[in-house]
Amino acid sequence: MKRHVRILKDCIDATALAVGVFSLYCILFRPFAESAVDWFCIVAGIMGAGYIIYALVLYLFQRIEFDRKLLNGHFLRKVICLVVLIPFTLALAVSPLISSPEELTSDGNWSGEKVLEGKNAEPNLFWTIYFLFVDPGNQNMSPTVTGRGIAGVAGILGIFLLNGLLVSSIIGFTDRRKECMQNGQARYQVRFLRKKRYTVIIGANEIAASIIKGLLSSGDSDVRRETGSRYIILQTNRDVQTVRDGLESHLSDEEMAKVIIYRASRDSRAELEKLHLEFAAEIYVLGESTTRDGGEPGHDALNMKCVNLIAGLLEGRGQKICKVLFEYQTTYSIFQFSDFPENVRRNLIFFPFNRYESWARKVIVDCRAKADPSDDTVIDYIPLDGYGIGEDSERFVHFVIIGMSKMGVAMGVEALQQAHYLNFRKRRTRISFIDREADREMAFFKGRYEGLFELVRHRFIDAGSTDADWDSDMLDPLAGNGGKWGHLCDGSGNFIDTEIEFIKGDVESDGVRSYLRRIAADKDSILTVAVCLPQTHTAVAASLYMPLEVYDKAQQIWVCQSDSADIINNLNGTPQRDLRYKKLRPFGMDFGEYMSDGSLFSKALLVNAAYDLASQNIDLSDRDTFGRMRESWMKLLIDKKFANLSYADSIYSKIRGIMTSPHILVTGYDKLCALTGREDAERILRRQLSAYGDMLAQCEHNRWNMQQLLFGYMPCNEEEDRIFIRLHSAIERAAASGDQAEIRAAKDAFAKKKIEFKESEKRIHPNICSFGHLDSVDSGAKGYDRFINDSIPDILARTDAREAI
Repeated sequence: MKRHVRILKDCIDATALAVGVFSLYCILFRPFAESAVDWFCIVAGIMGAGYIIYALVLYLFQRIEFDRKLLNGHFLRKVICLVVLIPFTLALAVSPLISSPEELTSDGNWSGEKVLEGKNAEPNLFWTIYFLFVDPGNQNMSPTVTGRGIAGVAGILGIFLLNGLLVSSIIGFTDRRKECMQNGQARYQVRFLRKKRYTVIIGANEIAASIIKGLLSSGDSDVRRETGSRYIILQTNRDVQTVRDGLESHLSDEEMAKVIIYRASRDSRAELEKLHLEFAAEIYVLGESTTRDGGEPGHDALNMKCVNLIAGLLEGRGQKICKVLFEYQTTYSIFQFSDFPENVRRNLIFFPFNRYESWARKVIVDCRAKADPSDDTVIDYIPLDGYGIGEDSERFVHFVIIGMSKMGVAMGVEALQQAHYLNFRKRRTRISFIDREADREMAFFKGRYEGLFELVRHRFIDAGSTDADWDSDMLDPLAGNGGKWGHLCDGSGNFIDTEIEFIKGDVESDGVRSYLRRIAADKDSILTVAVCLPQTHTAVAASLYMPLEVYDKAQQIWVCQSDSADIINNLNGTPQRDLRYKKLRPFGMDFGEYMSDGSLFSKALLVNAAYDLASQNIDLSDRDTFGRMRESWMKLLIDKKFANLSYADSIYSKIRGIMTSPHILVTGYDKLCALTGREDAERILRRQLSAYGDMLAQCEHNRWNMQQLLFGYMPCNEEEDRIFIRLHSAIERAAASGDQAEIRAAKDAFAKKKIEFKESEKRIHPNICSFGHLDSVDSGAKGYDRFINDSIPDILARTDAREAI
């Protein structure tokens, strides 16, 4: 359709130019009867008027489109058409004002000489106007005031048009305007942008193209708004032409036409004011490049400074959605559990995100992604637990991450949050990090998640050491009598259902290759390998030259390819591909489509509103209901929001655990329908959730324990634990007495102490313990775990089920 419109516009220009030239020929040489010549001139005049009106409408009401045509359109061709046609338009406009062309050129002594046989030498109006254009200087010959005025106007326009002043002025204007556009100096008022119809992106980060593609596309990505984005304003302090060239590599011409680039610094309040943020649909603060040319060292700090400036500018102007990219996991993790200053909470709906975490979630949870948003090819990833792990299974997930880069750590953290299964009493999930600097990276990791390593089983092995002990046991902080945390157990050993190991060495070293062969020989493991080395070529090399046993054993080998997925895709796409490499899957592409599916946000809203599901039929299509749920969501502290999002991500791994036969990789509601039949899906799911209710509740508590430890919370020591045992006993005594005032007082005391501990410097959460120990410190939490699991069918029915095939 766009191509046809472009061809039509080209045809209009060619037709207008042809009509203008032919009309000029007619008035010069009179090849037809006078009436025919007049009709050609009238048509040329109407076309000229059309060009003038079109230019004025664009400039006055669609300035952005006007500038785009200056930059990319055939502007010179339109100027030529305008110059040729304007005399005809002027003649057409003044024709009602004069009775004869003599009023423009005669002093009253018109000779009436016959110069052509059978023809009157008196010129028609169109020729007279052209005469004045070509030779301005006979205005004094006009016998009337009106004629002299019109002749003067025609003469002045002739000087500007045919003598080049206007042409040179137009060219000069367009050159200056084009230079402003090319350098990012053009600025637009809100009336040209349309209120609520444009999105602001601050910073030309590597992922900007992917964000823009999502904003301008149809679908359910969480970067797409219901109103749609008419324009995208991209503010950057980089060279604008370099940024534009980079975007053009990934966006179509139609998409680029909607991108407006401003050159400015994101820490400049004056420049931020010119973005008219109060009228934007939403705001993305991405920052500049973090991987190319050394990156931007103060990326996260500058992004946060920008957020504070935006919050100040929006004071009293209503809340705006503001999504902020944090490059480093340390910064990002802080904003997962630490709330924001009051002015930010008051003026912004703040969503921090991290591209590595987004990719990790896309691979481990969604299990599908696109290498490029413009490509319809979808990459499918097998879940870590494959077809699911049932309660009685002897199998366990073993996730090996090669390279503790930013991506590698993000993949590990996502697996720690999501890899929790029903057979936790038999086998633990194992996550193995392999890195040449594993000892140093382990120290950073343990320092960042101190509470986690107080409880989780873990070990370190130097693969290059001659005395490396591959059979050594994990260091278990709760072994024996459980040390200082033994009071949290329920007699069944370490209640953390995950273990971590760090292997020091290069993937090509003999020690690491020997280790890979050992784990590939474990018949009970469900092995997945993620190669997360930061350089694309080294990641490819590591994935191509592993021991053959790994290719045979692993479900898949995920290979981080930040620049492009083509190498790995080509290995899989050739007719005679090496079968060793059929399990390779690329991920981590900067320009891939990896932002969360839109249903995740809806699921999280429903998780927060889960208690309401039992008493009312929540209809997400109802704006009032959705608005109330959204309002409730916005009041949550940031760690509660992330907790709800994390639970929503765990839904399908729970479903796989209770519906393990027949073998279908359940990663969405459509796959669930394929497993059970669409009409029976909800009924069978409810039945299975009820049958496995207790085990699922324990499994969910295991996941929640890990999540809280990753959020930076610590368990209670023995003395602190006794405080909550005492407060909980008081609630039980009050409940037994039936005195409502006593019950309220006991619950208030418990809640107050719980908040006090959670908000203390130690960030202590009394519920981080074994499922059995909850009976002593907070038995009500058990009911919540089961209830939220029982709400899964309602959540899916109002989100994914609506879109099931």
